[in-house]
Amino acid sequence: MKVPFTLRDGSHFEIAGGSITGTSHIKNFRNNQDAFTWDWVEVDNPAFVAVIADGCTNKGYGASEVGANLAVEAITLSLLSKLKDNPFSLHPAGTKFWGQIQKINEQVLKKHTNYMGRTLISAIKKYALYTINGVMITKDLVIFFSIGDGVYALNGEVKTFGEEYQNKPPYLAYNLIKNQVSFSKKELGFSLNKYVVLDTVSGKEPDQFDSFMIGSDGVIDLIKAKDALIPGTNNPVGEISQFWTDDQYFDQKFALQTKLKLINRETQKPILDKMDGEPYARIEKSPGLLPDDTTIIVGRKIKSDTKPSKL
Repeated sequence: MKVPFTLRDGSHFEIAGGSITGTSHIKNFRNNQDAFTWDWVEVDNPAFVAVIADGCTNKGYGASEVGANLAVEAITLSLLSKLKDNPFSLHPAGTKFWGQIQKINEQVLKKHTNYMGRTLISAIKKYALYTINGVMITKDLVIFFSIGDGVYALNGEVKTFGEEYQNKPPYLAYNLIKNQVSFSKKELGFSLNKYVVLDTVSGKEPDQFDSFMIGSDGVIDLIKAKDALIPGTNNPVGEISQFWTDDQYFDQKFALQTKLKLINRETQKPILDKMDGEPYARIEKSPGLLPDDTTIIVGRKIKSDTKPSKL
């Protein structure tokens, strides 16, 4: 899918994304607790935002996908609105800008959770514990931001973050119950993981920007599975870079989603064998390769004269 605004160098970029339920969630009758979205504005100050939220899957928090789905929409909208209407010209990489974004989304979160449980705490624990991983692109900047853990890549260089939390990361909603958590104010705010300058007024060369990826922490298992065979086939999963280098994921709307489903499906194959000289049939199962919910959004720059990909 081609994003319809032009970067400083006259190029555009195209995006693709997908999400699947992890095998551990399927076995425990859980939904996919990841959520993702992207959107853009084309006038005044053109900008693109993509966000992934990964809902908590600890025992008792079985509906965090509710908050995750609300969060990706709210964060995306708040960022695009703030970029479009920035009366004080706050720099998008500044602490004041992100402080305002955090405050807006805390207010949205509190408004929703007030109607979701007997108490604010019970509603937060059940519906609103999720990590955030996103990217924001303007004509001048590319900013990777997050709260919690996840994965991102810029120009093919993959980085993971939040491993120190050992799958117990901070969540935005903890700001509403600070007295009950041990995370610092900094940990509960937005972190800027990477900052790319596409246009400089000093005459320096702009930073390189060719491709990006953001993913939930389930993408770590996807990266590790590169040499494993896709269930029911003799084909390996392949390198993570395929998702931003292979044309099919941009030319076909559901190609990325389909690939994730193939990687995580369980296949069954009848095998004719012998036991004590007697023939018997057995079923050989090949389980899916991704235990955790896995969500990925990728994008790459294309020249202005490139034919737009199909929707």
